[in-house]
Amino acid sequence: MAFYSSTIFVESGFNTDQALYASIGFGALNFLFAIPAIFTIDTFGRRSLLLATFPNMAWTLFVAGGCLYITSETTRLALVALFVYLFTIAYSIGEGPVPFMYSAEVFPLVQREQGMSFATSWCFLWASVLGLTFPRMLRAFTPAGSFFFYGGKSIWEKDECNDECGTILSGNLEVYLSSTLSRSISMYRR
Repeated sequence: MAFYSSTIFVESGFNTDQALYASIGFGALNFLFAIPAIFTIDTFGRRSLLLATFPNMAWTLFVAGGCLYITSETTRLALVALFVYLFTIAYSIGEGPVPFMYSAEVFPLVQREQGMSFATSWCFLWASVLGLTFPRMLRAFTPAGSFFFYGGKSIWEKDECNDECGTILSGNLEVYLSSTLSRSISMYRR
């Protein structure tokens, strides 16, 4: 959402200037609500933050998508902005910083630099794929359909996180990596 927040706001009915200001608000909230994550990551735990974040991201996306069907323009714009901002707050507290904490802590100290560079590269690779495919998805699914798609994806990710984070945190990184590799290979064989 961060890459195309202005586009999303324009598609929702904002004019160009309003979309720019709404995007500035989006970025400001993303920054401000990453600060509490610094204090809550150790207090509540990484897994708890992730598991609490995904459902909140999902419902805010579903409601924002539903708000796009409101006919009153003023109400539609206000509610879409509100739920996009609530999504941003949920994302910034958990899903934004926590994966980087996981990847920083999961690698042995001797290989932490290589591990973090790989994890960051992997993250930005998929961010690039998302950035390249989202405009086409927006045209094919409509803005509401895109919100619904990513809301469903957030629910799916919560289930994946619940299974995989437990395996990683229990110290079974090798088990996780081997099962992930075997699943990936079996997907390509089909």
